[in-house]
Amino acid sequence: VEYNRQKMEVDARLRKAVIPNLQPDTSYDFKITSPEGNMGGLRHRIHAKTSPPILIRRPEVDHTRETEPTVTIILPSLDTWSNV
Repeated sequence: VEYNRQKMEVDARLRKAVIPNLQPDTSYDFKITSPEGNMGGLRHRIHAKTSPPILIRRPEVDHTRETEPTVTIILPSLDTWSNV
């Protein structure tokens, strides 16, 4: 697998790979080459974009409310919205 002038070896029998250190909300072009069994090897190009950064916070219990049979939970807000 080649991307951003970097190469990494991947065992094709696994049919998947983890590519570390990708930046959020960034487009990448990957070139996949298999030198085995073919003249010049199989070649594929893949264009992919990573998701925007996602901040994950836990919901919080609102202790300022004093209604006894009810629990109020404050959910984290979403800072950005984007269409998928």
